[in-house]
Amino acid sequence: MFYNIDFASQTQPQNSRISGRNSRKGGFRQAKAMVINMKHVIHTTDCFHPHNDPDDHFDLALQYALAAAGKIDLSGVIIDHPARSQGGPYAPAVNACAQLSMLSAVTVPVTVGAAVGTRCIGDTLDDLGIHGTRGADEILRILRRNPEKTALVMVGECSDIAAAVSKDPALFREKCSGIYLVAGTAEHPDGIEREWNVMCGRAAYITVMRAPCPVYWCPCFQALGEGDHYFGEHNFGENSGLFFEQQGPLFDAMSPRLRAFFSYMFEKSADPLWLDALEQNELSDAYHAETGQMRRFYSTTAILHAAGLSSDRGGQLIPAEDARAVFSYVPVSADCDIDGVVSWTYTETPDPDAPRYILRITDYPHFGGAMMQAMTDAYRVLQ
Repeated sequence: MFYNIDFASQTQPQNSRISGRNSRKGGFRQAKAMVINMKHVIHTTDCFHPHNDPDDHFDLALQYALAAAGKIDLSGVIIDHPARSQGGPYAPAVNACAQLSMLSAVTVPVTVGAAVGTRCIGDTLDDLGIHGTRGADEILRILRRNPEKTALVMVGECSDIAAAVSKDPALFREKCSGIYLVAGTAEHPDGIEREWNVMCGRAAYITVMRAPCPVYWCPCFQALGEGDHYFGEHNFGENSGLFFEQQGPLFDAMSPRLRAFFSYMFEKSADPLWLDALEQNELSDAYHAETGQMRRFYSTTAILHAAGLSSDRGGQLIPAEDARAVFSYVPVSADCDIDGVVSWTYTETPDPDAPRYILRITDYPHFGGAMMQAMTDAYRVLQ
């Protein structure tokens, strides 16, 4: 149960687990009549430094902010190995996790995933030893350790979760409250799935879509037909997590050190002194160039819903089931074929044996603005 909570005046909730890992010390006032059942969350991401897609850093910051505010227990971060999807001169952004730990007073185990993606449906990667299983093994360890069920938010390639599902499907059935799958396309005019996360690991995507636990699907795009631009007009719709908003107001409300975090990221800095970077008063030219630009976001609804939250049209965080919510996840009957194309229809109730849900935006005119305001308010806790 969740009652109205102000990020800027929040203390650690009394019934949450107080530990060095997920407790924010000082600077908050206890909200009245506040009750939280804190959700356990694992965040899996293709967040790299230098960045390939800056929105992954925004997603990561939101998770740390929710943890700092006591809304979630951020149980672990799994970062894709860049060899699986990006190649090039990228490294897993463990420096970003360290920086956000400093800004949030939240310490989270960070693991780099498998260097090779799953090669077929059901692949456990066990034959590769630790280099294949470290991400999957960490996911399974957290599921076993946490006393309550744990949600996984997947905003990158699917192989680490897929290998974990294949290694111990019974554990997912028992201990996973849901996989939030930010990947794929809601509609397929020509029957082909072209979204990047799916193309990087089609077998892994299919394995996750068929997992023996609830799956909350947040398609990156509404449609992506042959010849469509990756950011074209058909990408937006009631089932796509994508919104496109001016990012300047988001930066204006940030603390100086959080602005420095994004400055370091946008600059693609090769300076290894990531802690010193947070204290820089002079922000990079790359940061200033970004402040006047629009930005696309994909994963915000999944991150909030995994915490039991949605937003009203003004950006105020509310319980996910509240009638004022601008988005929700609704039950569907879904089937994922061998090519990763998902056929689905809305249903009144979820399948009890394989619950599947899809994002549904219920107030589209206010959706993007509400998400930006919710993120703006959430980030205030990162000091």
